[in-house]
Amino acid sequence: MKIVCQRQTLCYAVKLFLPLALVLVLAAYAVHIVEERRRVKLTLDHATSEVDSGTRLITSELQGAISGLLYLSNFSEMERIFYSKLSREGTNSLLHFIKTSGLFDQIRFLDNRGMEVLRINYNQGKPALVPEDQLQNKASRYYFIESTKLDDGQIFVSPLDLNVEHGKVEL
Repeated sequence: MKIVCQRQTLCYAVKLFLPLALVLVLAAYAVHIVEERRRVKLTLDHATSEVDSGTRLITSELQGAISGLLYLSNFSEMERIFYSKLSREGTNSLLHFIKTSGLFDQIRFLDNRGMEVLRINYNQGKPALVPEDQLQNKASRYYFIESTKLDDGQIFVSPLDLNVEHGKVEL
């Protein structure tokens, strides 16, 4: 490329400035690209760390819930729940368990037809046994249907969803 100039000083300045400006622009662009890659890597590392932390927290919570379920599945008065009335001692044990564990908002014991035979609501730290006339049939709920396919000792973990009571989403 040949630049024709009438003034030699201006021509010299342009010939010197253009390559220098081009080098500076390319260097600035290279710095920008390196900095952008560093920022993206930091963001990705932070996001990965957050996901890992969340995974550990969820795993820990699930392990606590699974321990609670295993305890309840071997609850010494389980047979009484299904075949007669739960003793006062058994009721107190379950109420104490749900209150102190803080793991469950509700505990439902369902029979083979999906009918609740016992339900305890956490009630914001004041657990209460639900009266017998308020127990519900959950046979059509996906969690009951899926749990009937399990072998003894297996646990079904449902996706998170909203609690539905008497056909309405619980607030």
